[in-house]
Amino acid sequence: ITYLGYSIVASTALPIGNQDSLIYGSCDGGKTVHNKNEEISELMKRIGTDFNLKGHHVRRSTHIFYSPADIEVHKGKDGRNYLIDTHRVMPPVAPNENKGSVLYRLFRPEFLRLNGVVPLSSDGFLAWGLS
Repeated sequence: ITYLGYSIVASTALPIGNQDSLIYGSCDGGKTVHNKNEEISELMKRIGTDFNLKGHHVRRSTHIFYSPADIEVHKGKDGRNYLIDTHRVMPPVAPNENKGSVLYRLFRPEFLRLNGVVPLSSDGFLAWGLS
């Protein structure tokens, strides 16, 4: 927002709690993985398939995730679902000398949708995404 020569960035506070409203994903780096809603699970699978993302297990979970483990879907106090922490939806490219590069060097969606590209995991090269 720019007003009278001053600029600020504003965002709304979502009507969600911490872990108590989390119904899908993880808010603690994959240590605890939630999958409490079959409708959300199917929707995430459809979105992942549309982006050509590979389903994978996260740690000891029996559920197959088509998103990064640290994505979060919350059931808001208003009854709506909120998808947050989407920064790693696209799979990482092979790591370089900086191992942390798998968190920010990501494939573009256009590449993943090319014919012949094998589905890739959003959690590729991360320990919690190995199955």
